Amino acid sequence: VIMDMLMAGVDPASATVISILHFLGQNPEKQEELRKELFELLPDPKMPLTDENTKNMPYLRACIKESLRLKPIANGNFRLAGRDIVLSGYKVPKGVGVYMANMSLSNSEEYFERSAEFLPERWIKATKATCPVAQKHNPFVYLP
Repeated sequence: VIMDMLMAGVDPASATVISILHFLGQNPEKQEELRKELFELLPDPKMPLTDENTKNMPYLRACIKESLRLKPIANGNFRLAGRDIVLSGYKVPKGVGVYMANMSLSNSEEYFERSAEFLPERWIKATKATCPVAQKHNPFVYLP
C-alpha cells in the first residue's frame, strides 16, 4: 500500500503515516498490539522494514487500511463511464463523469459497523465478521 502511495508523491505517504500515528496515539491498546507484532517479527531494531517482511504483518497492514478508511488520501475518485449504465435509477451515458465519494461510503454505518472507530481488526481475515462488506466488495467500498 505504501509503495503505491509513494508512486503518487511524498504528500500522500506522509499524510497517511501521520494519520496512522494519530489513530495509534488515540488507541494505546491498538498501538500495543502493533508493537507486539513488530517486535515478534523484527526482534533486532536494526532489521529493516521491507515489503517482504511486511507481508507477514497482518496487523500493520490492517492499521494502514483502517487509517485510509477513516482518513483517505482523496475524498473520492472521478471516472468516465466506460459504457451506458444505470446508477440508482439514473441513466449515465458512456463518457459522462462519475464521482465516487469514498469518504462518505467508508465512514457510513451502512457499510461499516462502528464506522467512526479505529478498528484495524475489521481487516484481518480471521475477523471478517466485523466487516461483512469486506467479504462481498472491494475493501474500499466504492468499487463493485
